Order: sequence, then structure tokens, then C-alpha cells
Amino acid sequence: MKQEFATIVPMMLQLGLIEFNNGNAIKAKEYFLSCKKINQIDNQPSAYMIYDFSGQVELSLKDSTAALDNFKIAIAKYKSDLPDSPDFAMGYSFYRTAIVHYFRGNIDPALNALKNGLQLLEEENKRRIALISENPQNRSQLESAAQNYMEVKSNLETFELDIYLNYPDKYEEALQKFEKAVQENPKDENVLLAYATLVEKSDLDAGFDVYKKVLTLNPNNTCTL
Repeated sequence: MKQEFATIVPMMLQLGLIEFNNGNAIKAKEYFLSCKKINQIDNQPSAYMIYDFSGQVELSLKDSTAALDNFKIAIAKYKSDLPDSPDFAMGYSFYRTAIVHYFRGNIDPALNALKNGLQLLEEENKRRIALISENPQNRSQLESAAQNYMEVKSNLETFELDIYLNYPDKYEEALQKFEKAVQENPKDENVLLAYATLVEKSDLDAGFDVYKKVLTLNPNNTCTL
């Protein structure tokens, strides 16, 4: 029976995604609900995907409460049963959670979702690096996953910065956060650019100095001085 489930669930997930991508959210939801029922009988390694996809469907159907519930379960299932190799796309469950909170006007929960997502990404990237030496046969795949990590991380950080920039009452909190980030990662261009964007809102000269540091690290950076 377990072998049958192991075959059926990935197939149903794929069919659900095809329906969803073709604009048939209701049909996709039916496939994902079936996957959930199977998961209740026999927990699947892909369980977190079932709930993440379900959350996306609920968002498309404009049921943000159901979407949040699904994303919460997806995150919990991922953490409780980590896949053999890190799946950095999981970061988008946090991203979508933050979107729902943000458009509801719940800024602190949105920022917390992004913070937790970035923390999970960092932990999973450390695991990825450790796995390279532990599983040399998967070295190429694990090394190429670094790009996925950076892309998802950048998206979460950009959204976080956008929130800070749009809410003046969060300005001091943002400055403290990015000052600390710069101290910990003084050669990270993305961190420096985010910090510069914040600093220039209150001190153009100070922001200009930070932008110059970015160009010192990378003369080809396209930031505008």
C-alpha cells in the first residue's frame, strides 16, 4: 500500500499543478484534497508540497484564511520532516504568508513571516553545504542549489525592505536590523544596498557613502550614485 501511495501522490500533485496552471483552480483543489486524504493514511515525504500548493489554490480562490492555514501546515510539515535535500522553494510559503498579512494591514506578522523564512533558508543552506561533503555523489546538484537559495533569499529580503520603506514607524527597527546585518556581512552587496536605501531616507550623504562601498566591492554594480 505504501508503495502505491508513493506513486499516486506525486502523480496527483502533478495533475493538480497542471490544472492550476491552466486556470482550473477548483479542479486543482480536488486533486490536492485527495492528496491530503492519502497523507492522513500514510504520511508522505512531499506532504509540505501538498499544503503549499493548496495554499496557492486558496489564494487564487480569494480565501486568504484557508490559504494561511495551508501555508502554516506546509511550514510545520517541512520543519518536522526535512527532505533529503533542502528545498529552497519552501521559502515562498513564508513569502505568501507575509503577502496575506501585509494586505490585511498586519505588518508585524508579515515581517515575522519573512524573518522566519529567512532563518529557515539560512539553516537549510548550512545543511546543503554540510551535505556536499557527506554526499559527494550529489555534489553537483547541491552546489547548483546555491543559486535557488540566493534567489529565494533575495525575494524575501526585498519584500522585507519594501515593508520597512513603506512604514515610517518601522524605520528605526529597520536601521538597527540592517546595521547589524552589515556588521555580520560587510561584503554582501545586497545587504549594503538595502542599508543604503534606508540610510539615504534620513541622510543622503551617509547613503552615498554606503553606495560607494558597494562600488568598491563591485565596480560593475548597477546601483546609481
